[in-house]
Amino acid sequence: MSDTKISALPAATAALGTDETVVNEGGTSKKLTLAQIKTFVFSAPSVQEIFLTSPVTLTAANTYYPVLSLTLAPGTYLLMGSLQIFAPIGVPAWASVKLWDGVSTVLDAPSSYISTGGSSDSLAVRGVATVTTTTTYILAAATDHTGAEVDPTAPYNGVTNRASHLIAVRIGG
Repeated sequence: MSDTKISALPAATAALGTDETVVNEGGTSKKLTLAQIKTFVFSAPSVQEIFLTSPVTLTAANTYYPVLSLTLAPGTYLLMGSLQIFAPIGVPAWASVKLWDGVSTVLDAPSSYISTGGSSDSLAVRGVATVTTTTTYILAAATDHTGAEVDPTAPYNGVTNRASHLIAVRIGG
């Protein structure tokens, strides 16, 4: 059988979980069942999430403040974050949000102009990141004025502590 090409083998009539195939594991040939492959491919993604529970004041202008963070093990992740930024009354402001690892920016949101002081805007980032070593990702905010704050709750929606959040869904590796 070792001299028979795969293309010369008869076709299987149906795929069963107990059917076996070969895999190279660290230079050693081993058998693997289709059930094992199915478990690997369709395993449930792991989810990590954190929600802001109290306001964070951005005391200095044009300075990114860490708001939320998650530490991720190696793998591929869908990252989603949103911060509800409030500008003080009478002080319209430009606001920015970025997701970074403390050194390099991974994702950032386009700046948003909060045109009326005393109002807020939600800025979001979304993207895929491949983590090669355990890394802490930080969702940070900045404005061009002092005294703005990141709020845990969006105005007028009645749901508490859900507006500012960071979520990582492991989708591979």
